[in-house]
Amino acid sequence: MFTFALAQADILNSVLDFAITQSATGWINLGVNLIISTIIGGLVLILLMKVVEYEWGESFNPANAFFVVLIINAISIFGIVKYLVPIIPAGGLILPVVIWIALIKAFFSGLTWKHVLVVAIVGWIISIFLIPYLVGIIKGFIPAII
Repeated sequence: MFTFALAQADILNSVLDFAITQSATGWINLGVNLIISTIIGGLVLILLMKVVEYEWGESFNPANAFFVVLIINAISIFGIVKYLVPIIPAGGLILPVVIWIALIKAFFSGLTWKHVLVVAIVGWIISIFLIPYLVGIIKGFIPAII
């Protein structure tokens, strides 16, 4: 209980430190990065869910894919997972997958647990390797903010 309270205080302090140290340009770049990665990640997750729908006959709401990716991006940008890692052994590997599983099950409740696990693990792997690559390509076409 005490460790969790310390983790909450550390999360709040890191968000406040981040807010104080960033200039307006930093916030704009962060917002652009969040928007682009959410759009690309949502499209990739919709594509993954279309494959699941075709293979297993599961139906889904495509708008929920963007909400899942937005929440995951917000967690990643503010580094919330790093404060929970000391509480959970091997949390650096397990916690992101658990977050993916929880969000996929919450937003796509019609999926069976087996399909939730497959989508969550594949989505997590894609979010590590493919989405940053695609975001980098797309950001190359956006003019830099001075």
